[in-house]
Amino acid sequence: MKAVLLDPDGRTIGSAGQGCVMRHPASGWAEQDPADWTRGLTAAVRQLMASHGIRPSQVTHLGLASQVDGVVAVDGKLRPLRPAIIWLDRRATDQAAALAGQLGTERIFATTGLNADASHIAPKLMWLRDNEPATFSRARSFPPVGGYLLGWLTGVLAQDHANASSTLLYDVRTGGWDDGMLQAAGIDPALLAEIRPSAQVAGTLTAEAARNSGSALTAPW
Repeated sequence: MKAVLLDPDGRTIGSAGQGCVMRHPASGWAEQDPADWTRGLTAAVRQLMASHGIRPSQVTHLGLASQVDGVVAVDGKLRPLRPAIIWLDRRATDQAAALAGQLGTERIFATTGLNADASHIAPKLMWLRDNEPATFSRARSFPPVGGYLLGWLTGVLAQDHANASSTLLYDVRTGGWDDGMLQAAGIDPALLAEIRPSAQVAGTLTAEAARNSGSALTAPW
C-alpha cells in the first residue's frame, strides 16, 4: 500500500508505504487478506501526514488507484467473506476456457478487448460459484480491490470504467456491462459494483473508517 500526498496543483509533497503479504494456498493460486490493505492504507496515511505535519482537516480529497482483476466477496455489511483472489491467480482456467467455448475468442475480444483468460474477474466469479457455492450465495457483491477499499472508506460500492473493462463482462463499445458475456458467465449484474466515472466524487469518509484509521483521516472527505 502506498500513499502519496499532493498539493492543490498536483505536485508531490511526499509518499509512504506499507507491505502486504501474498499467500499461495495451492499451485497457481494467489490471495491477499483485505484487512492487510486497510491496515496498510491507514498506516501509510498516518506516517505520511505525521512526517509532513499535515492536519486531517487540510486534506480535501482522496483518490484510489489499485491492482485490477482482484475480487473480494463481501456480505451485506461489506465485510470480506474470504481472502481476495488477486490478479496473479490462475485457478479459473477451466472457467475461462468454458467462456471461450461458448462464445468464441473472436466475439469475446470484439466485445471486451480482452482474451478469455483466468486472470480476469468473470472466470474467478465462475470459479467461486462452482467451488465455493456457500460463499458465493452469501455474497452481496464482488467488488474489485479499489471498489472494496472505496466501500470500506465511504460505504459506497462502485468501480471506475478501467476496473470494469478488465472483468471480461464489459463492452468497450458501449461502456457498460454486456448482456451476452453476463449470460454466458452466469453472473447477475446486481452482484457487480456500479460503474462510475473515475473523476466523480463517490462519497464521504464514514465515521467508522475515520476511527479505524486512528483519526488520521476525518469525515467528511
